[in-house]
Amino acid sequence: MLTTDDPFQYLGGIGLAVRHLDGKAPELYISNLRTPGSGRVERASQFLSRELATRQFHPGYIQGLMAEGYAGTLEVLDATNNLWGWTAVAREIVRDDQWQEMVDVYVRDKHQLGLKDWFEQHNPHALAQTIERMLEAARQGYWQTDAQTLTELKERWQDLAQRFGVRSENARFMAYVQNGTGTAPKAAPQAPADAPSAASNAPGFGLQAPSQPAAATAPATPPSSQTSAPPAEPPQQPPPQPARPVETVRGQRLEPVKQTDTQPPTPTDDSSWLHWLGALGIMLLILSGARHQKRRAWDA
Repeated sequence: MLTTDDPFQYLGGIGLAVRHLDGKAPELYISNLRTPGSGRVERASQFLSRELATRQFHPGYIQGLMAEGYAGTLEVLDATNNLWGWTAVAREIVRDDQWQEMVDVYVRDKHQLGLKDWFEQHNPHALAQTIERMLEAARQGYWQTDAQTLTELKERWQDLAQRFGVRSENARFMAYVQNGTGTAPKAAPQAPADAPSAASNAPGFGLQAPSQPAAATAPATPPSSQTSAPPAEPPQQPPPQPARPVETVRGQRLEPVKQTDTQPPTPTDDSSWLHWLGALGIMLLILSGARHQKRRAWDA
């Protein structure tokens, strides 16, 4: 359920659609066919819990990932993203303690495997994205944890961002991380009472309209005795340009060619004597060879 995103996209997506229509989360089941001859149907929550305990949280499995270097870091990130996918579409099958165990195993290095140095050597961005996914689950209310854990995750992400140039395009996440302590952000300091407001400093820029609009100066009306100027003549339109002549394309014309059956030329009577001459030469060679063999037999 965590090695690929297909299970939560299809099965989890169906459960999400049913909950949207009925208002109640349906029971999700998995056909467990891992052991040949002993297939069984079990709840998705049980299958997910067993997979986390025997793979993602097992030190032997993690050591196998560490042996793969960069590729192993991507497996950790993929499993975290897929766990987040299940949390988003089927919150009822993912528990808070499972997210907490992800923090203890991969961020706090519960099994003392040297994960911090391993991530920083091969792919520190994978660890940063894993922590970002954990913090996003907490920020959006899918994971309930203590303030100390949130503070530790934020400080760890900020350390990776400072030392390895990690960035995030999620503006809300960045504001959440920069808060630092996991508590509500501090209120902005109040300005002194006698300080001029921003509206008074910048009137007319959308902050505050001027109190009284400036009186528009109307143009002086001409005296009645003055005659009005004649109307201006409309601008002359340029003469229309003559249309360009249509160019005639010249070139070779392709026409279909009627194919005729061609046969190889028949030999003429003038070349027939060559065949007879060749046959005569072959016969002379045969007779010469036979005579030579007969002479050798006599000499013996």
